[in-house]
Amino acid sequence: MPDTGWRELIKFKWNKLANENNLYDKVFNGEEEYYPENIYGDGNAGIKIVEILQRMV
Repeated sequence: MPDTGWRELIKFKWNKLANENNLYDKVFNGEEEYYPENIYGDGNAGIKIVEILQRMV
């Protein structure tokens, strides 16, 4: 893909943008990257929202 909606994955080098001319090099000649943790939060958004709503009542 020439562009992505998930720029944070590009920033952390977990995904790579490629086209038909550089696909092989991007996939096989890059360094392996660590998996970024919690880039979308800690998974507790629902609980936090309920707590906020309960305080409002």
